Formats: sequence, C-alpha cells, structure tokens
Amino acid sequence: MVIKRRSAVPIHFSEHQLLQTSMKALRRVALLATLFVVALLAVWAAQGYNIYTKTAYAVAVTDELFGTTSVVWKPGFRLGLDLTGAGTALAIAAIAGYWWYSRRSTKHSVHA
Repeated sequence: MVIKRRSAVPIHFSEHQLLQTSMKALRRVALLATLFVVALLAVWAAQGYNIYTKTAYAVAVTDELFGTTSVVWKPGFRLGLDLTGAGTALAIAAIAGYWWYSRRSTKHSVHA
C-alpha cells in the first residue's frame, strides 16, 4: 500500500506494518476503555451504590428553638447505576469491537 504525503514523496508500508499500527491503536483504546470502566465503578461505589442518579441529597436539620427535625435537600451529584451502566456498556462495546477486529484482521492478514 502506498500513502502519499504533501511533498508527493510516496511512503511504502506493508500490510503487516499497517496492521500492527492499527492493532496498537485499538489495544490502546481497549486499555483506556477498561480503565474508564474501573474508574466509573469506583466513583459509583464511593458515592454510595445508588441505583438512580441523584442531583440532590437529604440532610436532616434540627430546629434549635423547638427541637424538631426536618429534611432539607442540598444540591449535589450522586452517580447512579443508570449512568454507570450506560458508560460501562459503551466501554464494553469498544472492547468487544477491538476483540472482533483483532480476530478478523489476524485471519485475513497477509504476513510479509
């Protein structure tokens, strides 16, 4: 395969070299997707294993004068399983795409 640069000097790459370069890039994407899943699950666990994403959380406030307790909602973000699951599914799709492409390209590649 020949790739031309702007200087019109052709660069010759074998199919094997192009396959190795694309496999390195795909391997990097799979590694980043795996790290993304681990980080996402760690944040989800650290914020309390919520099923749904919450944009506010309840704080019990005691009235000093009467001694009654009421609930006040404070703004804050708590990651839920709904967003965690969607992010994990996208990352797993990227990893599966890498796996599928790597198996496909090794079957059909020409080794120089």
